[in-house]
Amino acid sequence: KAQRRTLEDMYQSNKPLAGKRVLIVDDDVRNIFALSSVLEQYSMNIASADNGRDAIRVLLIGTEDGFGSELESEPFEVARIPDLAALGPGSDQDAVIVALDDLGPLEALETLRLKTPAAAVLVVTTAGHEADGAVAIHAGAEDHLVRGSIAAGLLTRAVRYAVDRRRLRRELATIDERTRLPNLRGFVAIAEHQLRMAD
Repeated sequence: KAQRRTLEDMYQSNKPLAGKRVLIVDDDVRNIFALSSVLEQYSMNIASADNGRDAIRVLLIGTEDGFGSELESEPFEVARIPDLAALGPGSDQDAVIVALDDLGPLEALETLRLKTPAAAVLVVTTAGHEADGAVAIHAGAEDHLVRGSIAAGLLTRAVRYAVDRRRLRRELATIDERTRLPNLRGFVAIAEHQLRMAD
């Protein structure tokens, strides 16, 4: 009897969808409007973007529950995990925000670059531990934020900036990050140098 009532509730109400967050990505605003109109009837939180580039996938690692709430009101796909150990290999995130509370910055960056090589990395430290953030920046993180000093709207801009910076850094790199061998851009520079030396 209880199972039947649960099924009836599920089919007769919008409870399972109420409060759930959905991101609609479509280049036609009419489709976004149509889907939004239907989903709003189910009390869903809706964010929209007109292209996939705007829908940035962000992973929060080791941050408290309230951290990153402003990302959820923007067209971001936000996921949370408790620590780096829960991060699986081959993660396809655009940005990773990691709290360096119990982690060393070098170990955290090494693990993140192995498991999410394409992701922009933003590190979050507590006040008084800014040196860890500086070490992380020097080791390749795109940005450093101090918990408690992040102004409204800054987190979304920092994530967008970090993703763009990471993309540009990868495009302009002359050495492949995984193999540590020259890529095409690096090979051309080496070949030109060798040709000049041969003359």
